[in-house]
Formats: sequence, C-alpha cells, structure tokens
Amino acid sequence: MANELFSFFIGTYADAIYALDGSLQSDTLPSTPTANPSYLALDTERQFLYAANELEAGTVSAFRVKSDNTLELLNSVSSMGAYPCHLFLGKGPLAGRLFATNYGSGNLAAYHIKDDGSLEEAFQTVQLQGSGPNKERQEGPHAHSIWASPDMQYLYLCNLGTDEIVCFAAKPTAQGIKLEEKHKIKVLPGSGPRHGVFSAEGSFFYVINEMGNTIDAFRYKPDDGSLTPLQQIDALPKGTSDETRAKSTGAAIKLSGDGNYLYASIRIEGEEGLLVCCTVDTNTGMLSRPQWTKSHGQGPRDICLSPNNALLYAAQQYSDTIAIFDRDITSGTLSYSHDISVPKPVCMVF
Repeated sequence: MANELFSFFIGTYADAIYALDGSLQSDTLPSTPTANPSYLALDTERQFLYAANELEAGTVSAFRVKSDNTLELLNSVSSMGAYPCHLFLGKGPLAGRLFATNYGSGNLAAYHIKDDGSLEEAFQTVQLQGSGPNKERQEGPHAHSIWASPDMQYLYLCNLGTDEIVCFAAKPTAQGIKLEEKHKIKVLPGSGPRHGVFSAEGSFFYVINEMGNTIDAFRYKPDDGSLTPLQQIDALPKGTSDETRAKSTGAAIKLSGDGNYLYASIRIEGEEGLLVCCTVDTNTGMLSRPQWTKSHGQGPRDICLSPNNALLYAAQQYSDTIAIFDRDITSGTLSYSHDISVPKPVCMVF
C-alpha cells in the first residue's frame, strides 16, 4: 500500500459524519451527529463541509471543519423537498453556490453560501416532471444527482425516474444566477441514470445507470451544453445470469486523475458487490477492456480515489466497512488490501 496519508470524511446512514485520518484505523473515529448525512460536499480549502440530510422533510447542513477534523454546525436549511441525496459545490463562475437534488420529490434546490460558510435559504427550486416504464421505481421524477461541466457553464441532473439527463444553463442575473433548462438527453428506457462524471479536460461525460447496470459515454459540446451519445457498455461481466442482473444496481462512478481509467461500483442484493475498471481512450472518450474486482463487502454505494490515485476506497453500506484497494497506476488494476469498520458508510470526500 502507498504510504502517503490522507484524511477524509464519511457520510453514513448512522446519523453521523465520521472523520478518518491517514492512519486508516477506525478505533477512535471522530464523529459529528447529524441525521442521515447520505451525501457530502467539501470545499477545496477544507474549511467547510455540507451534508444532505436524507429525510422526508429534507435538510442541508453546513459545518465548519476544525483543526482536529471535528465539525462545528453552522446552520441547517430546508432542502425544499423529500429525501435529498446529492450535493454539488460550485467553483469558478458558480463559486459560492451549492446545489441539492431531492430524490423523493423529484426536484432540485440552489443556495447561496455566506462568507462564514453558512447557507442562505434556497434562492431557486426546479420541479421535474414525468415518469418511466418501471412502475415500481419510475412512478415519477427522481432527481438523483447533479454535476457541472468543468467550465461551470452548465449543470446536468440525472433523473432516474424519467431516464433523462436534464441540462441547465447557469444564466447570470442581477442577483447572481438563474438555472434555465436547455436540453433533455434520453437514455435507454428503464435504465435509471444515477451518477455522472466529467473528464478533466471537459470533452466527455460518463453516466452510470442504476437499474440498467450500464455506463453511457457522451461527448460534451461547450457551445450549447448538448451531450452527444458515444457508447453504452454493460457494467456487469459477460455471462452474468438473469437472476443476478435482476438484483444488481449500479451506484458510483469515478475517473482516475490522469483520465485513463474509469471505475464504477455495482451492488448485488445479499451478495458481495463488484467494482469495474474500464480503460478510457482520452482522444475519443470510448471505454474498453473492462476488468472486474469483488468489492469485499455488500452494497458498495460509493467509491473514491485517494488524492495521489494510489488507493481506491469502497464504502460498503451493508457490511459496515470501507474496503481499501491498492491501485496500479499504470494498468488501473485493483488489489484488495484491508477494510476498516464504519457504520453504514454511503459517501466519502477528501
């Protein structure tokens, strides 16, 4: 294992945010109580952390990060919907804004961040409409996540309930910005787009589909924010049985720092999950040579790479562990090292 040490924060379904230092030991994890902090966003200076409190009457909480990695609550505001599950913290032209998606009510909310790191009440909400072919999972809109293009000109919302990626332009106003819908990009019916990631240089966007267990690749056009479909690949190994497919759901998707490898996690109900690694052609955006690794736990809801890209962490929601893998930077291959105990981990941020 690489010997560089990193500290990071862990969101959980255990009503607490945990801080883990670089020793990778879980004997005495500092924790901060807060209800269902299922997704976190940390500013680049590591001064402030924001949590989506995934409740029926959802809230978003702001914290100051203290020198010992404990958190001081600044304030909590309404998420303007039910069961918020994702946050995006703006940079560049979107600096000083936070965006939240509410899965249960199918809408998004946008916030101004005050100088002291606390949140104002939402300055805009957008309600999504529609449904999908799966009447159990897609009876209405489900805003699962929101991501910005690297130039911060457009925001892309993954709507699991309607099999759409909704593009919003961030239009300047006298008060700041206003989100205006520009495009709806359809994916295969019943796929359920969940999370996405842009390539570092901004040419390509990748989406993992929760219900379809597939990954879609798109070319990003900065002139108008449109996404052109390039490819769809199966995130499950060839020969996977129909029974296993039926109880599998895609979860997280990340790119290595050099952009050469894409990683995604697959949850398999009642079984050990999977991590898939694909080689990325950085010129064309196409994915190839998938390789699979057991996740060493059940329910790998989130994955992340260490800042030096030498480690990959997988948060195993149903095993109460975070599995740590050594990563070969040249080949992208993962090798399991060990795991640490964390109750119901579902999100990690450095």
